[in-house]
Amino acid sequence: MAHEDEYEIGDEKFDDSPPAGYAMLITGVGSVLALFALVPLFHVYFASMVEGERSAAGEARACMDDSDCTGDRTCLTVGDDYRVCETELEAHRRDVRGKLNGGRLPIGRAIENVAGPRQAAVIRPQASDDLGALAGWSQDEHPEAVAAAERAIATKRDARRAARRAAREAQAARARAQAAAALAGEQAP
Repeated sequence: MAHEDEYEIGDEKFDDSPPAGYAMLITGVGSVLALFALVPLFHVYFASMVEGERSAAGEARACMDDSDCTGDRTCLTVGDDYRVCETELEAHRRDVRGKLNGGRLPIGRAIENVAGPRQAAVIRPQASDDLGALAGWSQDEHPEAVAAAERAIATKRDARRAARRAAREAQAARARAQAAAALAGEQAP
């Protein structure tokens, strides 16, 4: 037999009782109170996570003495009277960052200069007559190869000098021809 708040449709039974409003109100108010009670816990958790992220990122925490610092950190003076908890590595990194940013050309501008557009005339490979690369090789047991390399460098150097000399002579001949043509042009009328 069905209760007075239940009814049946076929094989299914349905409850038709009024909602338990008082129980829902108690549950709602209790949930809100529980959330308000947990807010300080959330703040503590958030602060500890932020502190952990800062220390992992290398950001230092203010301190008064070594007792304020945890782990292998010590209280170091930064600047005039500002003290922070840092490891030796963090202090070294901070000093290096300061040197990189405090030089004649700060690191940021140096990076911009290198990354910026380059002028082709400024950076151009040039041949060298330096035999320093052969110095160590010449002590190896290949005297004929060393002599051949030195001859090749000398031949190349002589060819460059001859080419420069020929270019200067050609330029001088052109200048003489232009001067003769200019002189002939003045005497023609």
